[in-house]
Amino acid sequence: MNGDRGDGSTSSASLIFLPTRDLPPLRPLPASEVIRTCLEKLARAIGLGQERVVRLSLEHLEGSGQCQPVNLSTKEEEEQDHSDGSDSPASADTIESRFAQTWLTRIISSSSLSEGTDLQEKAAEVLAALCGNPASEPERTRFHFGPVQVLIQDSAITSDALGNRTWGAAPLLSQFLLYKFSSSSQETRRLPRKVLELGAGTGLVGLALTALAHELGRSVQVDLTDYHPHVLENLRINALLNEEEWKSKATEESVAVSISRLDWQEVHDSLSTPASSPAKQLYSSTAQTLPSLPSSGNSRHSSSIPSLSPSERYDLLIACDCVYDPLHPSWIRSVAHRHLAPGGVLYLISPLRRTHAREVQAVYEAFPRSRQYKGDVGRDATEVGEGEEEEEERLRIVWERDQVGYDNFGPKGGFDGGGGGIDTERRKGLRTTYRLWEIRRAR
Repeated sequence: MNGDRGDGSTSSASLIFLPTRDLPPLRPLPASEVIRTCLEKLARAIGLGQERVVRLSLEHLEGSGQCQPVNLSTKEEEEQDHSDGSDSPASADTIESRFAQTWLTRIISSSSLSEGTDLQEKAAEVLAALCGNPASEPERTRFHFGPVQVLIQDSAITSDALGNRTWGAAPLLSQFLLYKFSSSSQETRRLPRKVLELGAGTGLVGLALTALAHELGRSVQVDLTDYHPHVLENLRINALLNEEEWKSKATEESVAVSISRLDWQEVHDSLSTPASSPAKQLYSSTAQTLPSLPSSGNSRHSSSIPSLSPSERYDLLIACDCVYDPLHPSWIRSVAHRHLAPGGVLYLISPLRRTHAREVQAVYEAFPRSRQYKGDVGRDATEVGEGEEEEEERLRIVWERDQVGYDNFGPKGGFDGGGGGIDTERRKGLRTTYRLWEIRRAR
């Protein structure tokens, strides 16, 4: 007995919502109330409007420090999502998703509904969430990294506000750094006291480090920066959400989070001579850190959030999935020159895609490899020569590795009765290889 009553409802014995079983046929069209009930159940089944939960382990993330070579020419093929395969554990869920999408599409396109506009708008909202598209309403996700929890709100992507969404590199870098700074008592591996996140977006990485400081009872100052005013406002909301939760973990140590505006191009232009700065050329882009020139005094966007003080110096800089233009690495290098203290470290992570090979090469042009380099990605990048001095103002790659992650974690929930939970093994999203660089400044 499957509990199907033929009207879109299920018996009390059935706890799992399955579209192929529980959604009624649309010919003839059911009553409006039946459709409304089905839409509500379908929304609950995929977790729409509910807090999503993602649990990520901190084990086996640091490895030996060796990178495996990645062939960018085949990367696009490697990244394809094979969840449609008949032998895949996600096959049944894929069938249910497709059935639900078809059912919702027919509701949206129907001209016979007595309450058409209201029901069709709800169906469109559920369809967007089911397909993994950014919803018009904010969505919250609670990330668990072992004992560390971070609550993140993703807002709608509007215009060029790409940072309103948590991309796949952020959970991956959070895992790596939390493991690194919580797994050893060595002084060189302890959580730095001053942290600056560039292009913070939703702020997951910086807030995760702040949460770790609360767990360990250590003093830390974390400054989260971005450029777009919509992103900065959402970033401020995320800081406030987590500060409310941290109140229950009050510590004698000082733990502070601040939100600031930082325009990399402004920093780069201020440190460059006109002849040496390609950014001085007129440049137009929708990238949020690429304002129309001139960049100083007349930026495209304004914000009530204050700009980062040029005098601030940090022990750790983080740049997570921030390189999507060949100019970005040189701009990030200028920011590091200004804000990274001697002996400080910059962690930079970026997805490897065939279409972004030029951006990856630009990273090596901006940050040559040190003589102490420990990676094994290949020898086509710029390296410091045997007779060349490690100048203090230069920053060098000392370590790098490739790590497989998932770009976005897919649609919220599955048809497993989770109601807002997510099975990270079944709905991880697009499999992607990321490259993580450790860049050091000489003492």
